[in-house]
Amino acid sequence: MVSSAAAQQIVDRIVAVVDDEIILQSELQQALQLEISQRPATAAQKEQLRKQLLEAMINDKVLLIKAKRDSIVVTEKEVDDALQEQLDKIKDQMGSEQEYEKLLAREGMTERELRRRYRVQIRNYLLKQKVMASLGSQIVISYKDVVDFYHTHIDSLPLRPQMVNLSQIFLRLPNHEDESYQKLSELLQRVRQGEDFAQLAKKYSEDPGSAELGGDLGFFSPGTMLPEFEKAAFSLKLGEVSDVVRTSAGYHIIKLEEKKGDRIRVRHILIRVGPTTADVRAAAAKLETLRTRALNGENFSELAQRYSMDSQSAGQGGLLGWFSVDQLPPAFKQAISKLKVGQISSPIRTDSGMCILRLNENQPQRPLELEKDRDLLENMLRQEKLRQAFDRMIDSLKRQIYIDIRDE
Repeated sequence: MVSSAAAQQIVDRIVAVVDDEIILQSELQQALQLEISQRPATAAQKEQLRKQLLEAMINDKVLLIKAKRDSIVVTEKEVDDALQEQLDKIKDQMGSEQEYEKLLAREGMTERELRRRYRVQIRNYLLKQKVMASLGSQIVISYKDVVDFYHTHIDSLPLRPQMVNLSQIFLRLPNHEDESYQKLSELLQRVRQGEDFAQLAKKYSEDPGSAELGGDLGFFSPGTMLPEFEKAAFSLKLGEVSDVVRTSAGYHIIKLEEKKGDRIRVRHILIRVGPTTADVRAAAAKLETLRTRALNGENFSELAQRYSMDSQSAGQGGLLGWFSVDQLPPAFKQAISKLKVGQISSPIRTDSGMCILRLNENQPQRPLELEKDRDLLENMLRQEKLRQAFDRMIDSLKRQIYIDIRDE
């Protein structure tokens, strides 16, 4: 019988070494499980997929080595911005902050732990994107190249996706910046007057992951938290409480509890910045009124010019322009699927506010045409040339880098 420790060693054996980087069997197995959960496969297909995934993981390692050799860097701000964008997408898919927090609870983690889990992945992704952007900048495509590509692939080209032309009336939701700052400033004053930080955190902090623990975030190292938060936290002395600190999560006050080497343990009180439920309901009601007015015969463009808070589209009567349906945000895509040309959606929540959409035109899928779709065809050719250039670069680098595949 294999002991649990021995089993863990078997699971985590090294399946490949790339320069001074390793790939573990557990990493490969996790990637494989994710793939087959989305598309069931036979035993033979699983084995083929396993080999393809390992090859892709090796290529990723090679690409990161290329980035390092070329002194390509990703700033903390770039990582934070991309990480926040990813979390915002997850929240948007969940539909509300409450559903997002339920998701975290089901996964048994806090947002801080989620950030830590994604941080390295996002940094590596950005590094690889910069390498690919550098490679892509060397590709030049002429009109003749596009014509040749079109006639060579005419029988296998995909259909042009469904396109829609949209207009909107947008209302920005208040974020209560001043109120949130004032609320936390008052809590800071109470702390400095001697009230217990942990008790105030339990009662007032809007961080569900730490509030029940009196705001305790546990120990963490540099590079784990948001930069503004870390800058304030690591500058504190033991027992000291920070001034009000602004991050993308909201306003914080931070108390340093312990230090162990380069790791610190802090408590914090967070007051989020954003619209209230009442704000959302009021905006939805106003948009519903505007929708009814338009449906009753008032001109949508004139209503957009008068009421929409998106200055760019409002100046054009709410016109947003043409979009591929596949590239629309999930909430937009769902709303559009229920509309006929000329119809107006119910209110939709966006990252910064709420809107109603009017479907002006709807073009179904159709075969690609050389002149009409030249830009799309050029982009397809560019992607093909980029893949070829990438393969050549990877093959060349692999001949220069130590690679040992042990997945037998």
